[in-house]
Order: sequence, then structure tokens, then C-alpha cells
Amino acid sequence: MKNNEAVRIAIAETSVIIRGGLTAVLKRLPNVKIQPIELLSVEALHDCVRTQCPDMLIVNPAFGDYFDVGKFREEVAGKKIRVIALVTSFVDASLLSRYDESVSIFDDMETLSKKIAGLLNMVAEEEDTDSQDALSQREKEIVICVVKGMTNKEIAEKLFLS
Repeated sequence: MKNNEAVRIAIAETSVIIRGGLTAVLKRLPNVKIQPIELLSVEALHDCVRTQCPDMLIVNPAFGDYFDVGKFREEVAGKKIRVIALVTSFVDASLLSRYDESVSIFDDMETLSKKIAGLLNMVAEEEDTDSQDALSQREKEIVICVVKGMTNKEIAEKLFLS
């Protein structure tokens, strides 16, 4: 994620008070430009993913009666959308384990900022990893020889290198 780009965060929550409040708080986060997208229905979520592809989705686990994180991840495979549970009441910890992070209506600004920054760092690390070129077949052959403990001379002889 480039520093000057706005982070698109979709907020899937049926309560206008919680959704609007979270939107207001996200806009006030320091050191990050947020473009919030408020969603109040499952249909709106599907439209949003299809047309705007948010970087992150903050979703109430009870959204649309029950939000199936696994199914959502399958539907958006390859889009690298971070999924964050919006905790507004007691939620079983095993349910939260499938999300990338969770935010609570009780989190203060600093806590929310740290969680968003942590997820942005994860995205940046993945982009760096994806941009690195894979080893060529020849480089892999050399690495295998090195791992086997072969000397430079032995590797050169085996792979016909000068």
C-alpha cells in the first residue's frame, strides 16, 4: 500500500449509530488516510466487493444473521481483503480466530489506530513478498547443492559451471 493512497475500509453493520460512529473515528485516525464505505446489507457488501474492492472489511459477526468468514474468503480469493470482526457484544473467541483482527466498540482511538496500522503493515509485507522474483531453476539447483554441503568446486563440476 503506497503512503499517499487512501485505505478503503468497508464497514458492514446494520446499526446506523455504530456504523456512523466507527466511520467518524476512522476518519480521525492519525497518519493514515481512510476512505470509509458504509454497508448495511449483505447485498451492499457483495456490490462493494465487486465494484470497489476494499482493502479491509470491518464486519459484525452477526451481520446478515451470521457472517460466514470462510465463505467470504473463498468468494474474494486473491483480492487480499483483511477481514476484521466488529465486536459489539460478547462473541465466542473461537469465532474471532478466523478473522485477521477484531475491533470493539470499547476500543479507544489509540488501540484502533494500532490495529489498523498493524494490518497495513501486513499488507505491505505481503506486497513486498509478492514483488520479489522467485529463484530461477538454475538458482534452485545451486541452492540445493549448497544445502547438501557441497563446495564451490563440487557444485561447478556437478552443474558444469566454470
